[in-house]
Amino acid sequence: MDDVAISLAGAERIGELEPIYRTLYEHHVAIAAWRPAPERGLDAAWQRRRDRYEATLSTSDGILLLAERDGRVVGALVGEVEDPADGSDVFAVPTRIAHVHDLAVLPNAQSRGVGRALMERFERELDERDVGDYCLDVMPGNESALRFYESMGFEIANLTLRKHLPGAE
Repeated sequence: MDDVAISLAGAERIGELEPIYRTLYEHHVAIAAWRPAPERGLDAAWQRRRDRYEATLSTSDGILLLAERDGRVVGALVGEVEDPADGSDVFAVPTRIAHVHDLAVLPNAQSRGVGRALMERFERELDERDVGDYCLDVMPGNESALRFYESMGFEIANLTLRKHLPGAE
């Protein structure tokens, strides 16, 4: 991890995320226990995600963290502060929280602390923004990600169920 630098970046660096996103896409396709529809394909998926990154990073609430080794991006985290967040009608949870949209590390940099360093830097950024809670989503079947996040102190806060009705398009 010593040779990797973590930095806060802006929307002008979104193009450098394509290899990172492609790694994430391929991982999700490989491990997905739930397949609601056919795959979009890598190029279409990247364009959709790029548009989402641009929207997220077009405001001061968007956060892009890059992990770089020798001037090359080897990992990234994209998140944002939700202010005000929807919160809960039942529990007095904070109305200002953050959400990690994507965390991915290139295969040759995995298992070397890069993901953890990105998450820790994200937490410092949230502390500076006076945000005390954040969440993220994990795909069913992504057991390695679930173990990683649990090792960082996350706990299951919500389960989303879906049912596709016969005959629906």
